[in-house]
Amino acid sequence: RYIIYPLQTGDINITFSLTKRVTNDEKVRYFSSGARDDFKKLETNDFPIALPPLTIQVKSLPSDTQIVGDYTLDYHIDSHEAKAYTPLSMQVTLKGTGYPPRLSNLVPKRPEYALFSETPEIKTFPSTKGFMTTAKYLFAFSANQSFTLPAMTLHAFNPQTHKSYTLTMPKQDFKIDAVDTHTLVDTFDAPPLLHSDFSWVKNLFIYLMIFTAGYFTAMITKWQRKNTTKNAHPLIEKIQHAKDTKALLQVLMAQDSHRFTSCITHLEKALYDDGKINLNKVKEEAIDLI
Repeated sequence: RYIIYPLQTGDINITFSLTKRVTNDEKVRYFSSGARDDFKKLETNDFPIALPPLTIQVKSLPSDTQIVGDYTLDYHIDSHEAKAYTPLSMQVTLKGTGYPPRLSNLVPKRPEYALFSETPEIKTFPSTKGFMTTAKYLFAFSANQSFTLPAMTLHAFNPQTHKSYTLTMPKQDFKIDAVDTHTLVDTFDAPPLLHSDFSWVKNLFIYLMIFTAGYFTAMITKWQRKNTTKNAHPLIEKIQHAKDTKALLQVLMAQDSHRFTSCITHLEKALYDDGKINLNKVKEEAIDLI
């Protein structure tokens, strides 16, 4: 079962790809009789099956539509009162069936407050009515004076009833306890700066030189140890002398190590599914894992 969401209007052709694979009992027995060191490919006769495309007619949505489906809107605000520059959090939740709502600029930016937001958390799971979607939008506000968040109106369209509807959140008034700036100002003048001190620049430069020297020394030592270990490892010679895909696969599987899982997977696809691989590149990957 498929659920398709058209992204443009007009006639859309949905094509299908179907292949019939035929084999017999003798070929299946021959395929299943191979051991791990004697790989055999299952031989089949493949026949493409031509299916006519499915044509659907997609009508345009109302010009101001933001959401398509049957959704509800809910919101939660922890508090409408706070001290100056203390964050106020708000969560807006859209829940229903239809195309997953991915909305930008859900809350407008205004000079009265600083707006912070996170990437929407969108979860979709199948149901008897289609795909149920829950989209959570998290916001935070910071301000030094009271402000009003304007009302929110989202325009939606329900393709089941062919009707438009709106989702709204009323305006929200936030009370902020402003800071009395007079209590933060000293009653006397601070003494003037006697001289400019740039010694911190010299110290910073010295610290950067020490850090850089230590970092490159550690990297060179690690590289030398790695090369010494690899050159002395007996497995490298076996990998380098493997003549073909099957020989290299036998060498890696004989190690019985999870390190070579990705290399073994590439080699098995090449043997079973006629996949194309670069044998030298797989060898280099295996040697790097030693």
